[in-house]
Amino acid sequence: MTETVYVAFGDASTGEGATVYGLLLLPEAELEPVERAVNEIKVRYGASASTPLHCRELMSGHARQESAWAHLNVTQVNQLLGEVLSCLQFHHPVLLAGIMPVDNYPTNFRLLGRAGYDDLTHPINDKWRELWTFKHVALLMQPQTVIPVKESKARPASPNKPWWRFSGNVVAPGYTVSRVYIDRERTRVKWFSKQFQWGEIAKDMTVKGDFGESHLPIHLAEADEKHALLDIADIVAWYTCRLFSSRPVEFQTPPYDVQTFLVTGYQGEIVLGGVDVVAAPGADE
Repeated sequence: MTETVYVAFGDASTGEGATVYGLLLLPEAELEPVERAVNEIKVRYGASASTPLHCRELMSGHARQESAWAHLNVTQVNQLLGEVLSCLQFHHPVLLAGIMPVDNYPTNFRLLGRAGYDDLTHPINDKWRELWTFKHVALLMQPQTVIPVKESKARPASPNKPWWRFSGNVVAPGYTVSRVYIDRERTRVKWFSKQFQWGEIAKDMTVKGDFGESHLPIHLAEADEKHALLDIADIVAWYTCRLFSSRPVEFQTPPYDVQTFLVTGYQGEIVLGGVDVVAAPGADE
C-alpha cells in the first residue's frame, strides 16, 4: 500500500485557557477539491471565493462590520465556520493540535551558565508560548524529502549561550509531508539581547528520525501568496483554543479524531543549555 503524503497547514491561537497550535493535514490529491468546496460555501454565504476567513475578524462584531462579512450575524458566522470544517470529512483530513494549558504556562527562559558564567533569564510572552507549542506538535510530522541542515546563523559566539535552534525526535511513525504552510508571522520575539521573526525560527527547526536530521518543508506565506487553505488552519486553531475558554463555542461538525499533544511540565520556566533544548524537571521533552 502506498504511503499517504500530506500537505499541512498550521496556525496558532491563544485564549484565556490555553495556547494552541493547530495543523490540518490533507492528502496531496485533496487540496483542490477542498478549496473548491470552501469557495462554494463562502459564495453561498454572500461573499466571494477570494474572501478570507479570519476567526478574529469574523467573531468580533466591530471588525466584522468593517469586512466583507458584515451582513452576517453571530449565529450565521458559527454556521459558516461549522460548514467549512464539516466539508473536510469527505477528504481524509488529519487534525493535529498542540495544547499548552494556561496553568502550565512558562513565564521565562533560563539559560544555564557555563564556564563560570551566571545563568541568564528573560521573560517570554504569548508568541513564544505559541512557538514552543508549534515545536511539539510539529514533531508529529516528517519530511517526504530530507532537507539538509545547514549551520545556523543564529549560533552565538559567547561560550555561555546555547545554539537556540529548535530540534527534536519525530513522534513515530510521523505523518509524511511534502509541504507545510504556515502564515508568515512577522512578530519579532526576543532572544536575550536579540530579536528574531517567529516564522523564521519555526522554519529553522530540525526533526530527527530514521531518515537522519532534516528541516521540515515549511513555506512561509507572503501577503500576496498566502495559501487559501491556511484559513482552515486558522479555524482549527481558534476553535480548539475556545474549547478551553469559559464560554466555549460549539460548531455543528462531525466528530473528528483530533490528535493532541499536551505541552506541560515546565514549572514556570523553560531551561536551555548546551547545544539543544534541556527540559526543566518533570517536563515532557
